[in-house]
Amino acid sequence: MERIPEKEIMEEETAAKAFALADFSRLYAMYLEQLDKLFPKQEFYRILDLGCGPGSFALELAKRFRQAKLTLVDASEAMLHLARQRLEGDGMHRTRFIKSRIQDTAHIPKEKYDLLVVCNTLHHFKEPADLWRAVLELSKKDTAVLVMDTVRPDDRQAAEAIVERISGQESGAMKKDHLASLLASFTEQEVKEQLAAFDSLCDLQVTGSESHMFIYGYIRYME
Repeated sequence: MERIPEKEIMEEETAAKAFALADFSRLYAMYLEQLDKLFPKQEFYRILDLGCGPGSFALELAKRFRQAKLTLVDASEAMLHLARQRLEGDGMHRTRFIKSRIQDTAHIPKEKYDLLVVCNTLHHFKEPADLWRAVLELSKKDTAVLVMDTVRPDDRQAAEAIVERISGQESGAMKKDHLASLLASFTEQEVKEQLAAFDSLCDLQVTGSESHMFIYGYIRYME
């Protein structure tokens, strides 16, 4: 099945609120489990979250890494507003919010981030190389990278089955968005080919399941 790109930025306040209200608790629990598995017993003190959305996963990171300072980046002011509200009670004093497209790295503070995460954002890129360039530009040697995203199924029927299994209890609008995300996603092979275009990303590993993939590893040297 050919990829059907979706829009890069969720700017509408209504859509952002609907996304924020959806129950992704099991998904984020799985992401945290993968983080612990892929980077065992590692503490992170400077975390960069690219495409943070409403801050749901950032909140989990703030709870897990109590000493960490977080930098959250999103191009949608509606999403950043929700992220500020979400982190208000836990981690706000350790968090800064940056309104910027990910590829506009000049607007994002350059620091020695020891963890860079990208959660459910890769599939929003029409040109995925834009994301990978940003990852490199915002990383330092030995930065841990974890990119989590959905996987494009073989056909639309398989995509619809995944939506019903994972988002069956959500609203019709959310199920529609989930389907659009699956259709816009990349396959594991496509991601491996994307990484191969960057020497400094060749050490990143790609693993996953029927519905999600994880791209992870360390930036060992810079181009």
